[in-house]
Amino acid sequence: MRRWTVLIAVVALVVAIPAAASAAAPEVVEDFTASWEGLDPGATAACGFEVHSDGSETVKVTVFSNNDGEPTKVLVHINGFNTISSPGGGTVTDNYAFRVIEDLVAGTSRTLGNVFNMHAKGGGILVNDSGFIEFSDSGVVIHGPHDAFVSDIGEVLCPVLAPPAP
Repeated sequence: MRRWTVLIAVVALVVAIPAAASAAAPEVVEDFTASWEGLDPGATAACGFEVHSDGSETVKVTVFSNNDGEPTKVLVHINGFNTISSPGGGTVTDNYAFRVIEDLVAGTSRTLGNVFNMHAKGGGILVNDSGFIEFSDSGVVIHGPHDAFVSDIGEVLCPVLAPPAP
């Protein structure tokens, strides 16, 4: 759930990188890690009880430019692991690896890989968001299961995370 916050930060970074790009350097690469631990406000609001998230991810952003130093494409690789839990309730793990390709010339955004791969402790897959999604002026193209894109994952996660009834 914090993954989208990181993607927004990456977009902000892309806006800042063009100043660093030049004709002599056709690509600019930035690597960073993000980690978090504590209350997950989005999941807490969705579930109606306290939900915690503890995770980390590595992010690599590559900006490709034309000969004039203008960015033409941005490639973002994200790999991470997240443990989602609630006091007295269940635990869900999420191990993910995906790429986002922003074609600044064509105006398309493509996400490929395993964006969500959530498993209940001792159970099977709860949410599988993997494959390919492309956004363009023509619409959205989807290949593969995309549970998080086409449904409310809170409906699946909250019952697993819920503390037992008193």
